Formats: sequence, structure tokens, C-alpha cells
Amino acid sequence: PNVLIIVADDLGWDDVSFHGSKQIYTPNIDALASDGITFTNYYVSPLCTPSRSALLTGKHPIHIGTQHFVIAAASPWGTSLDVKMFPQYLKELGYKTHLVGKWHQGHHKKEFLPTYRGFDSHFGYRHGKGDYYDHSDLERYWGYDIWRDLKPVYKEYNNSYSTTIYKDEVKTLIKSYQNSSHPFFIMFSPMAVHAGGSYSSFQAPKEYVDRFPHIKDLHRRMFAGMLAALDDAIGEIFEELSKSEAIDNTIILFTSDNGGVPSGFSQETSAGSNWPLRGAKYTLWEGGVKGISFLWSKLLKKSGYIYENLIHIQDWLPTLYSAIGGSKSSLPSDLDGKDFWEALSNAKLEPVRSEILHNIDDKLGVYALRYKNYKIVYGTNYNGELDGWFKPAGSESEKNKFEYSGVVSEILKKYGAKLEPKQIKIKCGKKQSNAVVNCKPQACVFNIKSDPCEYNNIADKEVEMKKYLVQRVLWHNKTAIAPNNKPRDPKANPLY
Repeated sequence: PNVLIIVADDLGWDDVSFHGSKQIYTPNIDALASDGITFTNYYVSPLCTPSRSALLTGKHPIHIGTQHFVIAAASPWGTSLDVKMFPQYLKELGYKTHLVGKWHQGHHKKEFLPTYRGFDSHFGYRHGKGDYYDHSDLERYWGYDIWRDLKPVYKEYNNSYSTTIYKDEVKTLIKSYQNSSHPFFIMFSPMAVHAGGSYSSFQAPKEYVDRFPHIKDLHRRMFAGMLAALDDAIGEIFEELSKSEAIDNTIILFTSDNGGVPSGFSQETSAGSNWPLRGAKYTLWEGGVKGISFLWSKLLKKSGYIYENLIHIQDWLPTLYSAIGGSKSSLPSDLDGKDFWEALSNAKLEPVRSEILHNIDDKLGVYALRYKNYKIVYGTNYNGELDGWFKPAGSESEKNKFEYSGVVSEILKKYGAKLEPKQIKIKCGKKQSNAVVNCKPQACVFNIKSDPCEYNNIADKEVEMKKYLVQRVLWHNKTAIAPNNKPRDPKANPLY
């Protein structure tokens, strides 16, 4: 089967309507989610580089040196070269492999680039973000960051909207396989909805922004337009799969890479929302690490349901490898990811994993781990600026109509899908007056099942559980390697 992975950048829990967003409608994402499998306990890393490295390697960031922050423009480091990536496994099975959009796994030497790490082609950018129109990157070092394989192509794509050109590339690739004997793997990793680059954080064609007149906050309205462009792109890609008759034999995985960035954060301008969850991107609170995901394929024996057990972004490599018929013996025995394919395809409710290490970052002095319903959190960053609960910018009365009305729903209905309205909403418990707690010098413990919004620190009541959780963190930390990070070096910055 073909494999299409869609990675949405900086998408918050409350930014999609199938999670109950009162402001933004995402009809194509919603329809695929409804007809596929959605997740209530799916987790990612709190930042781009570590999440994408876990997705591509099946290993936890603490085991590949990507646990501390992200790869910047002049960073002379990347995801460890001695670790095999997903496209390299797929090429051994006869796949053609393509990355469209963001890389963010290292660029200071050619050996770290996508086409040296298993991808047959790369059309996109190497850093974390850029301008949506001229593709410039302003991060201490100014330059253009859009490439076709090893060739800079900023002149050809100047003033072309990022989401549109990457969507068109994916459609062209799908079309090219219509009569091919090779299956394809496409990783569609657009910039949306990450804040833009050099001139403005919020960039979207007017036609998309104008869909949201009910959102009074300008930045949130622009953000909604950026997301609408992505939702339309996913609709067009799905339509191309249908036209090319690849739809029956394609597995689609949609995942976010980390939580959204709320309005007003001092370090990065955006307008995402993780409401009602606590925290945001950069943090180990639920708002930073609770991911948005669905799995869609006609090859699933059962679909159209919500999977409630723990699952982590590192699990997709062995899961998808199993789905396409790869042998478990061909994968390294030390992968951290677990194979969920049988459980997901057959709607098996027994948990595949009972524990998720969210992260251990000794440089920042933070860690978090989930065991069954319990979660331990230690430390803070940015002086606690992101430790609270952030409502979406705008008023409470801004309600959108939740309906399946996009191109995806029309195609699915032709195939007999019922598309019953399905929204995953989080119900917070009661917030205590002293809910804002400092989890340092004493770690906090939460029961995420009964307290998904992390209101009530129960460390004093769950003394034995806290001891166990600390022991698990210490055990994991013994297996960690040092972060790959090195001081910035102007020579590491690509010459544009």
C-alpha cells in the first residue's frame, strides 16, 4: 500500500472543529477523522525537531539526541546519522519516497539532508519556518530557504503561497504513480499553521481569511485562514488520490507535531489554541504534548471509532511498517515505538502500551512521564509564562457550524461512508482556587483521566505512585544519550 503522512505544524488541540473548536471549521480534516480512527490519548513531543525525529526513526528523542530544543539556522548538528529513518526501511521494500515541505532534522552537511536519509526527492525547506510567500528565513542569518533536492529554487517560487505550492507538488507526485509498479511514501509537511517568517507571523490568501468574519481578533482570524488553506489542500490531495485510483490502497496518517502557541507569548507570535488544556508548545503540560491525529485507510478492518489508549508519535514507524507487510525482524530490536496496527485495525481495546515518556531535558531541568492514568511533571521554562490555561483569542460567542461539507465528505459518501457527527471534547474537572502550581522543587502528579486539564496536583495524596513515577523517570534517564546540540556556527548556515 501507499503511505501518505500529513504533519501539521504548531496545530493546537482546539484548532480543529472535530475537537469542538467554536471558531474554526476544518471540514476535510473532520470528515477523514470521522471515517477513520481518532485518538484521545495520542502524544507528541513539545517541539518540532524532536517530534519529527521520533516519527521518522521510531525512537524517543532522548535516545537520538534531539531532546533539547530545535535545530536553528546555524546549528552544526542534526538527528544522529547512525539511526535509520522510515524512508530507508521503505526503500528496501521497493517504495519510492518523497518529502514535501519541512525537514528540520539537520542541514549543516549534505549527509544530514533528506535525499541522503532515504528520500528520493525533497521539495521544501530545511529549517523550522519561513515566509509563506517569498520563502525567506530570518533567524539571526537571513536567506531564502526553499529547495528542490540540493538546488535552491527561491526565484522560481517567489510570491507563491507555501501551502499551495506544496499541495500542488503532492498532487503531481500522486498523479505520476498512476501506472507505476512502485508504491509511494509521501510525507506532506507544510509550514501551516506555524507562524510565518520575516515580515509577518500571519500569512494567508484573503479568500481564506474572509471565511471567518465571525472571529473578531485579527490574528486569530488570519490563523484560521492559514488553517483553512491547509484543510482545502488536504481535500484536494484526497481528491487526487480518488482520481488516480490510489485511494483503495493508501494509508493516510495525520499528526500534529506539538501543541499550539497561544496569543501573547513573548518569544513567538502566533494565535493557536489548546483550550481547555493546560500549557502550550515548548511545555510538557497536556497543551504542549497532546497531539491531534487520525488514521484513515480502506485497509483498516474497523474504522470510524475513537481509540482511547495511550499511543505516541514514535509508534507510527513500526505500526505503518507492519501495515504495509514489513517483517518485524527487519526492524531494530531497540526501537522505542510499538506496533499498533493489529490493535487499531481490529479495534482491540487492550492497551498496547501503559507508559509514555514525554521528555527528560536535563539542560532545561524539566521532565514528564505518563503511566496509565497518572502523570508526573517537574520543572518549568520561560519563567512559567506558558504554565497556565489560554482561551482562544476572541469572544466565547464565536461559534461555527460543525458539518461535513468539504470535498472529502463528498468522495467518502460516494463510497458509502455515513460520517456520523463525532466531536472529541475534553471535560475538565473542578478547578481549585490554587490550581496554578509550581512543579519545582517538588514534582507534581496528576490523574489525567479524571483531571485532563491538570488542575489538581495530587502528589501529596499519591505518595507511592509518585515514588514509582520518579523511579521510572530515573530508569529512562539512565538510557538517555547527551543532546546533539552544538553552539551556533555561521558556517553551518546554508548558503542560499
